[in-house]
Amino acid sequence: MSGALTIREGDDMRHYLTILTAALAIVLIAGMPTAATTIADVKLRCPACGHKFKAGVIASTNNFGGQDRDFYSHASGFPPILIYPITCRRCLYSGYRDDFEIDELDDETRALLRSRLTLPENLPPPDDSTGLPAWARYDLIILSAEIRGLSLDYLIDAALCASWAVREDAAPAQPWGDHYWNCAVNYTDSMMKELSPEGQNRALRDVALARQLVPRLQSVPNGSRLCATLGVIILLRKHGELTEAMDLCRLVEPLVSHEDFMQFSDSMRVSNERERRYQQIALTYIEKSFGEIAPFEGPAGRLYLAGELCRRLERYDQALQYFRQAAQATAIPEGLDEWIVEQQALVTNILHKGTTPDEPPPKDHPPLD
Repeated sequence: MSGALTIREGDDMRHYLTILTAALAIVLIAGMPTAATTIADVKLRCPACGHKFKAGVIASTNNFGGQDRDFYSHASGFPPILIYPITCRRCLYSGYRDDFEIDELDDETRALLRSRLTLPENLPPPDDSTGLPAWARYDLIILSAEIRGLSLDYLIDAALCASWAVREDAAPAQPWGDHYWNCAVNYTDSMMKELSPEGQNRALRDVALARQLVPRLQSVPNGSRLCATLGVIILLRKHGELTEAMDLCRLVEPLVSHEDFMQFSDSMRVSNERERRYQQIALTYIEKSFGEIAPFEGPAGRLYLAGELCRRLERYDQALQYFRQAAQATAIPEGLDEWIVEQQALVTNILHKGTTPDEPPPKDHPPLD
């Protein structure tokens, strides 16, 4: 992990992921330099089976791509979220660098790992030439952590990371070739310059731009409509706005062949279901972390995150409850209060009208717990 945050020996490293990404956002907004994403090879030994191997770890990174409403910070360049998870190809034990620098696990834990670690979605076993996708490695991290009895904070972060890894690796199928894809990106880039949504947070500006462009798509000339529609879908999918991205697929269908449309929409559906599966797992852990004190009690940031995950899972009534409770929490971090108000208004409008409201100018303050 980047040296931007000091981790005490024995701490669960991923407990700090959300805090680290938010801290990086503060660095960006303050105008201080952040490093490009760089990777270094390290030698590791699996504490479950003793296998020795090399793995890439993040030496430095950045968040020039902005921060999504569920706290995911996008990097400029290769996404570090796809590098963090490490899997032993011999036994499938998985974790982060710190999880491979511990003492050998006890016999009982090793036996449980051998019996319970299985690849998700019937993926083929990794070998020297083909690794596992990052989301699958996070899936194995969740299983490994549960067997080891690690904290709920660790599990929450691992599940969030799995959903974010799907997001970063979820480009829909491109049956029309690179030409249309490049045109789609060029269209949104040009509209970004023309409309110039407010704010420094690139992620929020992307989503705001996409929502501004949706009403315009039907008036785009037929020869350019496919590129324009794909461009908006790409922006929404990039930031995990799955409901809106999938809804726009209906505009693609009359513009392409049935076969191409099915290939495109099926790839969208599969990646959406996968991302939401890990969002649901994260939400389950978050709700468990609230304990039995009372429904919807907890720190403001965690209540907000529960609401945001419910929104993305289309559980709008529950999302609204969480946002309202977050607004009533004590010691709300600066910036999070605006996000709570904005997302509460978004959900309220969906419940009342079934539509997505025009976004207010996005606030750039990152939410912090």
